[in-house]
Amino acid sequence: MNSSSVANLPAAGSIRLSTERERLDCVRALKLVEAPALEGCTSLIECVAAFFRVPVAFFSVIDETRQHFNASVGLEFAGSSRDDSFCKRTIAQTEVYTVSDARRDPAYEGNPLVWSEPFIQFYAGAPVLIDRRHAIGSLCIADHRPRKIDASQKRMLKHFSHMLAGLIEIQNLDREKNRLLSPQTSSALNG
Repeated sequence: MNSSSVANLPAAGSIRLSTERERLDCVRALKLVEAPALEGCTSLIECVAAFFRVPVAFFSVIDETRQHFNASVGLEFAGSSRDDSFCKRTIAQTEVYTVSDARRDPAYEGNPLVWSEPFIQFYAGAPVLIDRRHAIGSLCIADHRPRKIDASQKRMLKHFSHMLAGLIEIQNLDREKNRLLSPQTSSALNG
């Protein structure tokens, strides 16, 4: 997986998202569902929550049936059904997805994340793109009251998601380097 700087990212209209199968292959290869929170991820999520002044912020990884919270602020559980997630809509696009008031949005009528804990009314999520095309999950902010974010705030959320993607890619490269340098791998390669 290649690392890239935010400045070198293509314009949103030129990004072509991978297929669902390719996306799920990437999620599995990164091993983010079964792994503990990434090093530095919790700190980044805390920064996001503070920057946007929201009670809830999280990094959600989406697999076939669930959304898994790799790191979060303001959530007391580790995930939810993919069907109930706001993030399933976020990963289907390249731009920030927002819901100003979920209680008034027909798409979230009866959604347990709206009508019970954590009582999400406002949601904004930016897809976390690996290799510029695999939307493995989303970086999200949420509030217990309705609100809106402007274009500059959406841009900042997208910048934070690029930072998170870079963190994931760097740690994946580091894990691969360590695997290749391990005594067992070295012995097998030199064989």
